[in-house]
Amino acid sequence: MKIRTAFFIFCISLLSGACSQVATESRVQPISFEVGSSMIADTFFLDSLFLFMPETNEEALINNIDRVYESNGRYFILDKRMKQVLCYTLSGKHLFTIHAVGNGKGEYVDLFDIAIDEAENKLLLLTYPSQILYYDLEGTYLSSYPLDDMYQSFAVDKGFIYLRNDTYANGVVSDYSLIVINKETGKQTSLLEPLYETAPFCSSGNYQITNTASVLFTRKFDNHIYRITGNRLNHFIW
Repeated sequence: MKIRTAFFIFCISLLSGACSQVATESRVQPISFEVGSSMIADTFFLDSLFLFMPETNEEALINNIDRVYESNGRYFILDKRMKQVLCYTLSGKHLFTIHAVGNGKGEYVDLFDIAIDEAENKLLLLTYPSQILYYDLEGTYLSSYPLDDMYQSFAVDKGFIYLRNDTYANGVVSDYSLIVINKETGKQTSLLEPLYETAPFCSSGNYQITNTASVLFTRKFDNHIYRITGNRLNHFIW
């Protein structure tokens, strides 16, 4: 009986000790925090603001807006998910939709990007199978230009077409990030060797190639904005 009593008292003591709180010295280092009051005006990167409400009908259903071009008093909208290009007036009236999915002439399986050739007043579609499809600005198919590789985005100016090449694809590092095609001669020039230390992580995301007064290009893990004119490349911002 004494053994049972002693064992019971021992268990109670053990539980009491396990539940007791022990004060410890705090070693948390306080960190001061100041809320910044500086602001960046949207006019720093926006030229102007305009409310645009596109018309919706059976031929004008937008799933996602991936790129918008304004040209000749019209908006051209790329919807990659629906594999289509939609054209509107500046007031939002729907004019036409290009949705040429198929395997025939002037058709495509997938649609990656669009560009406006202001010099020739043409709408260009970058597609798969790998080619550039030419349309007039009324949505009529004109011709096609086959490409030797698959590209995800492009831009065009008066004399050249600029194609973005994936830095890393199918386990292989590409030799260059940009392919430039002379529109008159068809001659190709390669620009921008990859950043080999980060190339395996550059297969997607944070790319931009866009038409402005000159073509601008950025790529992942590269702290430059490049201005491209023909086969000449300049660091725009370090």
